[in-house]
Amino acid sequence: MKEVQLIATNYASRMKEILDEAWKIFKAQFIYRRNDIDKEAPFQLQFASIIKNVGELYSIKPGEQFFVGMETKCEDIKEDGKPKYVDITCGFRSGNEPEFSCAIELKFKTRQQSAQDIGRINVYQDLEALEQVCRKGGYDIGKFYMITDSRVYTVMGKGEVADQFMIYDGYLTDGNTIHIHDEPEWKNNKYCKVELKNQYKFEWEHSERCDDKKNNLKDWYFLELDITK
Repeated sequence: MKEVQLIATNYASRMKEILDEAWKIFKAQFIYRRNDIDKEAPFQLQFASIIKNVGELYSIKPGEQFFVGMETKCEDIKEDGKPKYVDITCGFRSGNEPEFSCAIELKFKTRQQSAQDIGRINVYQDLEALEQVCRKGGYDIGKFYMITDSRVYTVMGKGEVADQFMIYDGYLTDGNTIHIHDEPEWKNNKYCKVELKNQYKFEWEHSERCDDKKNNLKDWYFLELDITK
């Protein structure tokens, strides 16, 4: 007789399964156009909804609850001198006591936005913020997700920003490294310093999607990164 197969009781393992499944579901719905998502706000709303639905199925113990929040304020983490707001937060709690939690940041960048250098910097800034949220804000883990139709992000670029803030496919960052941008001619982001404690391997996924009535195919790229304390 075989032993019964159950989902994990460990919170960290269950959270990984929830987020892995939610991300696969979201990507499938995006690629097959169940939802027309063209900017970050609907990406956030739809992904949070999927995480909540999957997470509730993984609540298995008496009194156990799975929670999801959006734009959660983190007083201890500052961004431009103001409290940091995390795109999505989720986790398990028993009664009012938190058991395990995750902070999630999202990016949705298109070719029409064209400011890929700023986009690369924004990715590093989000990773830094998630590291700080995990270390100081009480979250057990962090996750970063990005969607783009711009192949530029996935290949090695040229220039100061591309050299300092590399996110091309296959790139592995160094741990405990400071990344600095300082170009006076920029109206925004004239100077920024990002310090990443962890290493990150950028492994992009690719899929084509039919984007109009003429059935023309368009390339889309997906990125997922894990953040730990």
